[in-house]
Amino acid sequence: MEWDRFAEELARYGLAVLNAWMYNGLIFERVKTRAHGALPPLPDGGWSAEDRVDIAHDTVIAALGNFRDNVLVRGRWDPTRGASLKTFFIGQCLWCFSNPYRIWRKGVVSRLAHLRDLPDDADQWIARTRGPEGTSLVRDDVRQALAGLPDDRTRSVVLLTAMDFTQAEIARKLSMTPKAVEMVVRRHRLRTEGNRDEAS
Repeated sequence: MEWDRFAEELARYGLAVLNAWMYNGLIFERVKTRAHGALPPLPDGGWSAEDRVDIAHDTVIAALGNFRDNVLVRGRWDPTRGASLKTFFIGQCLWCFSNPYRIWRKGVVSRLAHLRDLPDDADQWIARTRGPEGTSLVRDDVRQALAGLPDDRTRSVVLLTAMDFTQAEIARKLSMTPKAVEMVVRRHRLRTEGNRDEAS
């Protein structure tokens, strides 16, 4: 019970620090000097606030486990050396940041490649649902509709959802978890319903 309360406090602190460092770009320098070395750069388009929250969340979850098992249980924290427990925990967060960041980046790069041109299966889907004679016009309409969405992750998920892929299939294609796909679909529906209400 005491660990749960302490872990909750550490998590709040870690999330706040990580989100601030990701927002201003300092996270790359911090990880380079204190953890794994240089990270690959941000992909084209950078990261959204939602992306940063997701990466920070995954990092903190991993860091809490490491901190408990490898620092507290093994007695590696020495209060006489001047570093507070929170400072020590941030060090664990920096060590754990690389993996969630690289997984996220791999997914983004995959989605960007997927969206540069509509893939062959999208062309086939358009031809099947709208007729081959109008494929090029419909393709342009699809691109225009996708361009109005807030980020590449939403665009990819919406396109593949429209093509009747399941959320599990979309997750595999885009290197996402099914839960993340579900959240993107839910946010898109809420956004669409809000826009519809404003227009009425």
